[in-house]
This record gives sequence, structure tokens and C-alpha cells, in this order.
Amino acid sequence: MRLTLRHFEIIEALNSKGSVTEAAKSLGLSQPGLSRALKMLEDQIGGKLFSKSEQGLIATPLAEVFLRRHKLLASPIEAILSDIEQLKSAQLGRVVIGAGTYAPLISIYGAIARTHKKHPSLVFDLIERDWRDIMLELISGALDLAIIDISAAQQTSEVEIESLPRHACTIGVRKDHPLTKKEKRSVGDLMDYPYCGTYPSQWALEKARFSGNFFGGSGKNYSHSGVALAAHTFPAILQIIQSSDAFGIVPRILFHKKQMKSLADDITPLDIPELNWLGTNYGMVWRRSRPLTPAVKALMAEIRLVEEERVNEEALLSISPPPPLISPDR
Repeated sequence: MRLTLRHFEIIEALNSKGSVTEAAKSLGLSQPGLSRALKMLEDQIGGKLFSKSEQGLIATPLAEVFLRRHKLLASPIEAILSDIEQLKSAQLGRVVIGAGTYAPLISIYGAIARTHKKHPSLVFDLIERDWRDIMLELISGALDLAIIDISAAQQTSEVEIESLPRHACTIGVRKDHPLTKKEKRSVGDLMDYPYCGTYPSQWALEKARFSGNFFGGSGKNYSHSGVALAAHTFPAILQIIQSSDAFGIVPRILFHKKQMKSLADDITPLDIPELNWLGTNYGMVWRRSRPLTPAVKALMAEIRLVEEERVNEEALLSISPPPPLISPDR
């Protein structure tokens, strides 16, 4: 006996509709066609599948076997079909991503490359800007996904947030910077030089109050929230600190990972114990009202994998993770 999924669908339709006429309509068959199919199946199994009553067709014990098995078969088949549709959808379309300063270098570039390799027809549009601009674009609906400072995203109920691992950062300056000649350095020493980087989040500003308030170079009479040299992409920050007396915040892995070290050829890390809290604080953020497409989900899966790899690499390089984020007023 050779059974197909169609046989199970026929029995399911006859049982739920209670008549050959209605079952045929739901299956897109003619009534004679369905009657012939039922007769052939009963001949194959050697028994009746339905009996007739005033209320309609009644499933026999033989049909009940089919109905129980159909429930077991239907779920995995639906899952397979869903996976196929998702794969087809992920292979076509466009994904617009917005990212802040550090995530692109650490994981986003690699994740986009891997996703595109799996789905060559998928188009990616990566926008790197100040995290506040990215947040506004996400809320406006211009972005499918944002990878930004999660403390900013936590201020609104319009988004979903998935935190990503924190990565240790340090202060970076050019190799012949005056501070490299000092044996011991403190946050106070930074006050004589401008900070180059993105605008810090409110949490970072408050944390900095306990570390000399170095954002904005307050020793140079800049405002508490000001930034002397604002730059919102990491390559721009590196270019500026390589060519000036400015200091910037640099992921520690940059000085160790082979593929990244060339970026920091002229940069020296300055270890300042007061700033051991420096670290990334980003995550994936998307609008609650905008369902994630299969393409976006595929990219998010790759981002998680690359982030996990970075954490493992940092562990092998003995790069200690930054301490947990705890608001300084607690």
C-alpha cells in the first residue's frame, strides 16, 4: 500500500466537513473525483473509512487511525514549508541597518558578509551615525534594525531590545603622544587633551563624574555634555587621534586581533585604572510594531554568532570584560 499526504488530507476534510460535497469544495476537487479517490483508498486498505448517518459522515476506527497520524505529520510538514518560505524570503530583498560607533568593526561587518554569502540576492544598506540619530531613524521606520547603545533605547516603549556582550575598551592615543611618556597616568591627565568620539550616553556621562568627567575635556572649559572632536564612525575617530593630541575610546581587542591590528598601527593604549568601566554597551533594537522579516532574522543570527566568537577570542587573549553596568547613583 502506498500512502501519500493527500490521502491524509482527504480523510481530514471528509471528517471535518461531514459530507463529500463540502469536503470536495475545500480540497478543490469535484464530488465524483473525491468519491473515486475515497473508494480507491478504501480498496487499498481493505475496509470502510466512513459510515453515513443523518448527521453526515462518521469516521470509522480505520479513519481514526489516519486522523491521529495526520496530526503528528501536519506539524513537522508545516514547519518544513515555513522554513522553505523563510529561506526564499531571506534570499531576496533589502535590509537597512543603523549602527553606532563600535558594533560595525566588532561584529556587524563580519555578520553582513556572512549573511550575504549565504543569501547573495539580499541587499544590505548599513548606516553609521551618532546613536541618537540612529534611534530617531529607527522610530521613524527608516531602519529595519539598529545596533546602538541600549541605554538610549530603554527610554522608549516603542522598541524591542536584545543586549549583546560587552567588550572591554581602553583609552587610545597616537604613539608619540605626550601621555605615553608618563609612567603613571590618571583621568586628570586627560583633562589637558580633547576627547574625540561620539556623544556619550547619559549613563556614561553620570559614570564619568566619578572619573574626572573626561568627556568633553572639562579642563578646557568645554560643557559637561560637549565633545571637543565629535566623530561617529570608528575609522574617523582613529584618523583624528592618529593626527592630533586627542584621545579616544578604543576596544581592547583592536590591539590583539590580527585582522584589526593594522587599524591601530599608530595607536597606543593607555591603561588608567579609574576607567576600568569603559566598555561597549550596545544591543540589537527594532520596532515593536514592525515584524522582523526572515532576512533581518538571518542577519541577527549571524550577529549573535560573531559576537560570541569575539567573546571567546577576548577570553583567549586574557582581555577581562568590563564590570557590569551599575548606575553610579545606586
